[in-house]
Amino acid sequence: MRVRYRMNITQAEFERLLPAAVAHVPIERVDGGYAGAAGAGRWRITLGPQVEERIGLVRLPLREVEIAVDGVTEEAAAAFRRRFDLYFQKGGG
Repeated sequence: MRVRYRMNITQAEFERLLPAAVAHVPIERVDGGYAGAAGAGRWRITLGPQVEERIGLVRLPLREVEIAVDGVTEEAAAAFRRRFDLYFQKGGG
């Protein structure tokens, strides 16, 4: 499974939330991204460069984020994505 997001997040915020989002498995820093185990498989998250979007006086830090989960069932990959989404969702409605 591969999925891409455009996220409103800084590198520091991402690194603060990542451990809980991946169930506190050991995280490796790999080529500007992050990698770890996903059951019998592996996951890798790559962050694009931070850009700034302006809406009036509001400045938003944005970056492309790609998640790849390999070597697991489709159900396990979907569960990984649901957990990631839960920890990185922002308030609103």
